[in-house]
Formats: sequence, C-alpha cells, structure tokens
Amino acid sequence: MLTLIRLGLGVFIALGSVLTSTLALGRALPGGAQLAYATFGNDSNELLGALLDTTRAVSFSLSDRYAPSAPVGWLDRDHLLLAHTSEHYLLLTMGQGVRELTLPDACRSPLIWHGDLFACRPPIGGGVLIYSLACVLGPCVESPRWLAPGVDTQKIVWSPDGMRIAVAGWLQIGHAVSLLDVGSGSLTRLEARYSHTALAPAWSPDGTRIAICDGSDSARELRIVDVTAEPPTLVRAVPMERECPDAAPVWSPDGAQVMVVQLNARSADIVRVDLADGSVDRLNQSGGANLFPYWSEDGAQIVYYRGMGSFKALYLVDDANTTIRRLTDERVFGMPFVWRPCAAPGCGGR
Repeated sequence: MLTLIRLGLGVFIALGSVLTSTLALGRALPGGAQLAYATFGNDSNELLGALLDTTRAVSFSLSDRYAPSAPVGWLDRDHLLLAHTSEHYLLLTMGQGVRELTLPDACRSPLIWHGDLFACRPPIGGGVLIYSLACVLGPCVESPRWLAPGVDTQKIVWSPDGMRIAVAGWLQIGHAVSLLDVGSGSLTRLEARYSHTALAPAWSPDGTRIAICDGSDSARELRIVDVTAEPPTLVRAVPMERECPDAAPVWSPDGAQVMVVQLNARSADIVRVDLADGSVDRLNQSGGANLFPYWSEDGAQIVYYRGMGSFKALYLVDDANTTIRRLTDERVFGMPFVWRPCAAPGCGGR
C-alpha cells in the first residue's frame, strides 16, 4: 500500500512497505517532553530506537541491515531522521515505520537542513553542496549549488535563520571556523585564534554568537564570537582545565549558559559555563564517560548520557543541579539523542 505523507512546505513523500512500530514500557519525562534515543535489543545485532514520553517508550525495531543507526534530528514532529552510515540515512514516520533515504551520489556526512533546503559535504573538492529537501525524500533530478569549493569542511552547522552556515575545517595555518553566506556564497573567517585540534562551532539560539571550544594544549578555552560585528569579534574567552572533544558546545535556550564536555585519560565530564561572569561548574556527579548534554526547551532540565564499562544510561538533571535521576534501564547506544518538537507550547523538550 502506498501512503502519501506531508512534511510541510509543500513537500510530500511516498512510503511503500514499512516496519511495524511497537510499544515498550519507559520512564517519565517532565512536562510531556519526548526524547529519541537508540538502544541495543536482546540480539546484539539488532538496534531498537526508543522515544521516551510521559507514559512509555515508543520503540521501533531496525533490522540487522540498519544497525547501528542513531537519531540525527526531526524534520517535523512526526518524521525523525536517523544516520546509518555517512552515506545512508533512514526516515522514521511515527506510527508507520522506517524507510531508507537515498542521498545524491555527491553527498557525504554530515547532513544538515533548514526549512526546505539541506546541505552536505562533497566526497572530494571541499566546500558545501546545497540541495532542496525533496532530493533526500525522493528522486533527485536537480543540480546542487556548490559553495566554497576547495575549502575544507569537516563540520557544517546551519544558523537559526538559515542565512549562513558555520564551517569548521583545516587551513594552512591550522583549524579555523568561517561563516558561509548561503545566498552569495561568500566566506568570512571568524576573528578567533586558530587551533591545532579540530573545532566544532555552535550557534546561539538567536544566531548572534558562535561558541567554539578549543582543546589544543596552547589554548584550552571556550570562545564566544559575536557574528553580528564587522568583522566578527571575540567577546569572551573562558579557560578550560581539560581537553575538549570533537563535539560542539551546547547553548541554553536563553543563550546565557553553554555546556562543554571535558576529557582526561579516565573520564569525560560535563561543565556548564555562565557567560555573564565566566564561572564554571561540573554537571555530573559521577565518573565515567558523561557525554551529549542537552537542555529541555524551557531550560529547566538537562539530559545527558553516561557510560561506565558495560553500564550505559541516560540521566536527567534539573538546571539547579540538585537532583539527578536515571531515565533508562536498557543499554543505551553511545551516540547523540534528540528532543522531539513540542506538540504545544511549554511541553518541556525539543
């Protein structure tokens, strides 16, 4: 049976046979928030995707050919994008199942999108390719726009307004972050120091600043750059005690705080930086690998992943850092998880 699904912005997709969705018991998140994450099933080759909500975890089973797969982000409330490999993605339609997406041959990970456009890296030649969203959801007959050819683009992050893409990559003098104007294709390097290690930029919620955590021995600092200034200007540099991994900082919904993962030989800790005074405090209270922190939409809770040997789970902590509780009982796959868009204002997560 062929079903037409509308994704908004006038885009429709056709779904053929789909995998059957199943339900499993889960734990509650506050305010009706929902969180997509990946877990291992009883068979080590089978991966289960789960969606925590206030009453249950809505699980969907992925066959061996799809494992491992991890949630990347929501196209809208009912359609979740999952990464299978750097070249293969899946689309989960809530209540219906999963189907494979066919990316244009020229596309490589990471895949990012904004509105009815998506961007990816070409396999050779550098730069960024811009396609319409229809090229992911169905047959693609268009030629992409190729912006900034020849520029190394290890990380690409779309701005909240869709007008620019933050590009992180290698230049002759080191790693750097630049701003790519989607309309004109012009490239502006940020007025921040160059790094000997890979950088991962993160846009503030209002799109006026970019956070960069430099983990090189000579710097080890969180840098905040004002991208509304001409030229973009470094407005705060907060020293970090330890190395930053190849992961982007995470902004609070109000733009007042940033979370950063800090590494040493035995553990990974999550620290929270107050941008008003530069103060730093540790979020997690236990050792192990504490990774992937995310704020809820209202900023009242933070969810993060913790792994210690074979023990892996998601934890919820209130923003005041006074109460931490475990959310999951099953083995959580060590990749990012994503808030589901709210069905109504104030639902808590996104």
